Amino acid sequence: MLKKGVLLLFCLLCTAASSAAAEKVIEIKERVFVALINEIYLNAEDYAGKKIRLQGVFEVFRDEDTGEKFYSVTRRGPGCCGSDLNPGFEVVWDKKYPEPDVWVDVTGVMEIYDEGYVRLRVTDMSVLPESEDRKLYVQ
Repeated sequence: MLKKGVLLLFCLLCTAASSAAAEKVIEIKERVFVALINEIYLNAEDYAGKKIRLQGVFEVFRDEDTGEKFYSVTRRGPGCCGSDLNPGFEVVWDKKYPEPDVWVDVTGVMEIYDEGYVRLRVTDMSVLPESEDRKLYVQ
């Protein structure tokens, strides 16, 4: 009887571990910010359906032709023409968006839409307090 109990406990632990692994969140941190963003864009199919978390500036863009708004979480970095690199993702959320130009911590599920574009379907977004330690600009 003890062996069956141990075996059952082992099976439950294995199931819980595989469930936890399935819910693993890919965190995009400072040192790999640009590299990991690029990796996700280049291999979008490998990341579709995965949970991703990053921090950055919440921004709003309006299509001049259609008037449609697009939302993103990005950082800024050097490019060929001054500071024109903005690595990050378009985000969509079913709740009220924060004001533009605030620092946010966002978690969501990566999805591919309209002929290969990627975006993050947000499951959690919080506005973080202002801090001098933030690295808005990436290298």
